[in-house]
Amino acid sequence: MGGIFFHKKNNSFHPALHMVYNKSMKESKLKDTQLKIKSILYDYLKEGHKGSTSKVEIIKKSFLLLLKDYFDDKLKIKPDLYMLEGFAGDMLFVVNTPDEIKLTDSKLADALDTASDLTYHYNEGKKNRNLDHYNELVQNLKDYLNSDKSSGL
Repeated sequence: MGGIFFHKKNNSFHPALHMVYNKSMKESKLKDTQLKIKSILYDYLKEGHKGSTSKVEIIKKSFLLLLKDYFDDKLKIKPDLYMLEGFAGDMLFVVNTPDEIKLTDSKLADALDTASDLTYHYNEGKKNRNLDHYNELVQNLKDYLNSDKSSGL
């Protein structure tokens, strides 16, 4: 058996074929990860929808649940920074608009805005070897979570 993709000499496939296989495996894993993330985020929205009457209220409850889990050190499987940022960005710019949310709940709008840029500030801080600003933003999100005792979470 020989040919352009199979090496007779060392009885293996051509490196280009391995690259294609590895690339498709990575794409498959990425797609699986994205589907898992979407499923998890959908679960937060479903929970936030229970007992809520407005879109902003659903967003708020869902976001608070996500923040609660994000900061819970006891959870083995919890949302990561990218999930938090993606959810916040989608709620702020896709599902609603910052202005609409700000009219109803300005603190929620500010918290979503903060969360939607976290990876940028983390990466910048890491690059500059100074995570002070990032840590300040994370503390703001913790403060937002802790200040909303009415949510019953």
